[in-house]
Amino acid sequence: SGSDQNDLGLFSVDPQLSGISVSSYSTIDGRQAADISFADVEVPASTLLLSGEAVRPALDDAIDHAIVGLCAESVGCMDAAIELTTSYLGDR
Repeated sequence: SGSDQNDLGLFSVDPQLSGISVSSYSTIDGRQAADISFADVEVPASTLLLSGEAVRPALDDAIDHAIVGLCAESVGCMDAAIELTTSYLGDR
């Protein structure tokens, strides 16, 4: 994608650090989300978890795990909808 992967870094950052702004809110489906802004944030080198070429695969794995979790949740929702529909049709 044109960017140099050696410039990438994955950090564990304390949200209380100066320059970090977190605005939490509930989404329409009841989940929790947040908008996070960074402005001139300085983090200690000790917070570096991964750097360089190791970052992209780690992020890809995290995204893959999140997708699997959301798919499992969706299957559970569909199963509940089928069960409710079947019960309703049985009562009719």
